[in-house]
Amino acid sequence: MQRIPPFLLLLCLSLLLWACGSEAEPKSRKPSEPALPQARYLESDDAASAQDDEELLPKAMPAAESEATESEAPKSEAAEKKHVRSWKRSQILPHQSRLKVGDKEELPQEALQVKVRIDGFRARVLLDGYYRNDRKQQFEGTFQLRLPTGATPWYLAFGKVELERKLPVLIGDVLYSPEEARKMGMLPEDVLRDRFKSFKHPKQARLLPRRKAAYAYDETVRQRVDPALMEWSGAGVFSTRVFPLEPGQLHRIVFGYDVDLSKLGSDWLYRLDLPAGKMRRSVDIELSKVPGQKVTLSTGEDPQEAEGRLYWNLSDPETRTIEVRISGPQNLALCSIDPKTGPYLAARFTPEFEAKESDLRQEEALFLLDTSLSSGPNAFPIQRKLLQAILETNADRIARFNVLFFDVGARWWMSSWAKNDAATRKALLAHTDGLSLEGATDLEAALRQAAQPSFLPASAKSSYPVFLLSDGAATWGEKAGHKLSQILKSSERVSALFAYRSGMSGTDLGMLTRLTRESGGALFAVTSEDQLAKAARAHRTAPWQLQAVECDACSDLMLAGSPTVIYPGQALTLVGRGHPKDGAEVVLKLRRGSAEQVVRCKLNARIDSELASRVYGEVATRGLEDYSWALQAEAEVYASYFRVAGPSCSLLMLESEAEYQRFGIQPQEHSYFVKKQPASQLLAQARAKLAGRLRDAKAEFQAMLTGLAKAPGLNFELAKSVQLLIDELPVESFYIASKPLTPKLLTWKDISGKLSEQLASRKLDYDNVSAEAKRRFDLAGAADAIRALSSLIENRPGDLVLLRDVAYSTEAWGRGDKAYHLLRTLAEKRPYEPVNWLGLARCLRSMQAEELALLYYEICLAGTWHERFGEFRKIATMEYLHLLRKLSKEGKRSRVLDYAKNRQESLGREFKLDRADLLVVIEWNTGNSDIDLHVWEPGGEHCYYEHPRTKIGGRLTRDVTQGYGPEMYVLPQAQHGVYQIKAHYFARRRNRASARSKVLVTIYEDWGGKYEKLTRKTIKLEENKQIHEVARVQIDK
Repeated sequence: MQRIPPFLLLLCLSLLLWACGSEAEPKSRKPSEPALPQARYLESDDAASAQDDEELLPKAMPAAESEATESEAPKSEAAEKKHVRSWKRSQILPHQSRLKVGDKEELPQEALQVKVRIDGFRARVLLDGYYRNDRKQQFEGTFQLRLPTGATPWYLAFGKVELERKLPVLIGDVLYSPEEARKMGMLPEDVLRDRFKSFKHPKQARLLPRRKAAYAYDETVRQRVDPALMEWSGAGVFSTRVFPLEPGQLHRIVFGYDVDLSKLGSDWLYRLDLPAGKMRRSVDIELSKVPGQKVTLSTGEDPQEAEGRLYWNLSDPETRTIEVRISGPQNLALCSIDPKTGPYLAARFTPEFEAKESDLRQEEALFLLDTSLSSGPNAFPIQRKLLQAILETNADRIARFNVLFFDVGARWWMSSWAKNDAATRKALLAHTDGLSLEGATDLEAALRQAAQPSFLPASAKSSYPVFLLSDGAATWGEKAGHKLSQILKSSERVSALFAYRSGMSGTDLGMLTRLTRESGGALFAVTSEDQLAKAARAHRTAPWQLQAVECDACSDLMLAGSPTVIYPGQALTLVGRGHPKDGAEVVLKLRRGSAEQVVRCKLNARIDSELASRVYGEVATRGLEDYSWALQAEAEVYASYFRVAGPSCSLLMLESEAEYQRFGIQPQEHSYFVKKQPASQLLAQARAKLAGRLRDAKAEFQAMLTGLAKAPGLNFELAKSVQLLIDELPVESFYIASKPLTPKLLTWKDISGKLSEQLASRKLDYDNVSAEAKRRFDLAGAADAIRALSSLIENRPGDLVLLRDVAYSTEAWGRGDKAYHLLRTLAEKRPYEPVNWLGLARCLRSMQAEELALLYYEICLAGTWHERFGEFRKIATMEYLHLLRKLSKEGKRSRVLDYAKNRQESLGREFKLDRADLLVVIEWNTGNSDIDLHVWEPGGEHCYYEHPRTKIGGRLTRDVTQGYGPEMYVLPQAQHGVYQIKAHYFARRRNRASARSKVLVTIYEDWGGKYEKLTRKTIKLEENKQIHEVARVQIDK
């Protein structure tokens, strides 16, 4: 049988939802804890959990120009009239809705109802998914979803379907009719009211500041009750849990989000993809009728019309893709009135002005081509065509070029500039055909290479544009937009960065917008192959500097993405307060060199829509989040008021009002602040006050400490002496740099056949990926192993269990510098978990950033951590003392040497151990799991939680029973013989069908002595109550 080439497999896309965590019976020796009322938590961080490509929910096609300052290449009249088609998508894309109850187990979906409201350029989508637990056991369910690019959730509810007259509940009894659908509202307060007949006791999520929501979630989970949390994981990726899924019962998940329509030529397009599988499907679409518009539905049905709106109902449609295409008036304005905060405007328009080719001539260009897992199966062929088109179309300007292929690593195609001729381009395309698409996305590594290419001598005077061919979703390395953009701004070589978006899901519009804006480049929309040639030349057009924007009768005006330059054909989203008159104009004041221009854009249609205020809220919140460490509180207020789930706020669902009160979560009235503090003023004040400081690593570190002092579930106070030390340290002490990864196995032929098929379909099996990573580690080293294993992160970037899992393996392979940012993400999301800060200190130490490592150890000791973390302080003190003694012993000139000597003396009195023949520490990646450290000494004595002290002096720290550890065994004076180190696994999550944990083991022989030896390794635990051997240590005396 002939094997299908992996490249062809990339044409197939499917998204496999995953389940995180495992629960099993608690140890019989320990009394069960009283269960608190159930809770559910829906998180959303810059982190949901799965970036799988079989989406949980159907999705609208992402907008080609939503929320970013994108440009379309100028179009000819003939092109405008041509019926433009979007990029061809995989024909077997299932968009399956899956509710997971284990690593591989799932519950069937019986029906999906979709209600869509389209107002101008915006759509609001509300989905009712019905799932039946056909098992005899109660479960906790997990599903993850990647929303359309630019989409933002605004609603989540979950509960059991209940009918008074009939049991069991059949799906036909609960689906609402077209007449009922037409009457249903699309505001949060409407959802439960409209579903009351069959949804009597649902739980409705609240939008809360991210850290507060996460803390309430974790504390509820710790009580062996499963809440629901939806967290953002970047690029529209979200994850959530639901509980309880009662045996034999039908359950309903209601989920709502907003998304911009895409633009194809001069038409607006809304696309909805329905999941595959045997289930009932019903779709109701309504649309605001605008004079002069022509609306067509891809299925051919004619709409019903009532009160200025068009309605369609599709019951069990045969097609899985439904498109609404709208032609007619452009430059649309949405208007609404919030009774508490006033009127709002949201407009989408394209200014028209003459295109002039730039006089700037640069003969060299760099291309950054994304080869991470997320580039397959559909994005990479588009990026490859863009690369080819740009080189061919601009052969008269680009004489020499080079291409950087990047994922977790970054490598240049050529060791010098390549000539831009037909033969070279042919060789390049042939080379790309064989490249494997795997691993996470390290955007930082790519941008650093663009700013200072390793193939160029430092003295070279080259200046060039950079073309970024990527979705911009950073899942590895540094992820903060202001830090990444600074790499470009500080480079004397990069003249501008240009990026492109094709309408594929998973694109981080915010990141692409920021990078292009702050480098003086642009983000171009390329939503069809017909636009390739024009898009390939679009960067040649000379841009205009944006000086001001005005609109009569409106204030607090902001453009989405805060563009500083405008290109011809660039679509813009304007929001503000107030209502423009019919026929009002948006006025743009532009400058290019000494030339000035005023461009007027008439708003051709005004639509009264409740969506306008939320578009304003999204733009305002995203702007405030750009200054997150300085405007975090303001961003949280705006996100909460306008229900914008994302980096600032998450959706949390607890069991009862009493549960919210237990965590101090009270309804907040933010309307006064929103009304009196316009977002544009807050942003202007922040820019003026913080000019230059946003890239100050020391100021950011101090802001982090301020945030820790306010973090829920944590008492944190840094000693005055540490504060003084921070003040004395220079800014450079707070910058970190890691060495690049240089994997060698880069083609499909280097990958085992089974895994290559999984990578192509993105149905990754944890065990297969782990086995491949181990194989590559043995064959080629850490870089290749990390590239393989990091695919798990790329596929599920918000899965905190996986983040810790991969971080542990990366650290054990000797690349703590690459584990650092994974642990930093964990610390930002869960600041009240001390093991995150301890891991960061270890990583910094491995990077020789000893001054900063010292401060992170001080963070470990400055917090009063929950008692469930056992003797964390003792273990942190042991590690810290190890560093302090090293610094003092080496006696190198250091800015912290005096502090280190004084601190060593004080901590030495607390941890009275100078050396130990054997010291073992374990920690693990799954919360609410109990993993016990066991050591069998040569004489047969067994040191464990019930016998923590042995005759020869072995000591074991307190048993940690609720997740992460750490636990430590110390033996100052060992006897001759073999010491058997084992781990005993007790999973505590009983509402999962399957799960696994990973343990990071640190073994010191002759700790603190002349012949000290350090070993780090990881072991995978799967079977509950099973004892796993970790290591055997031979000590000779």
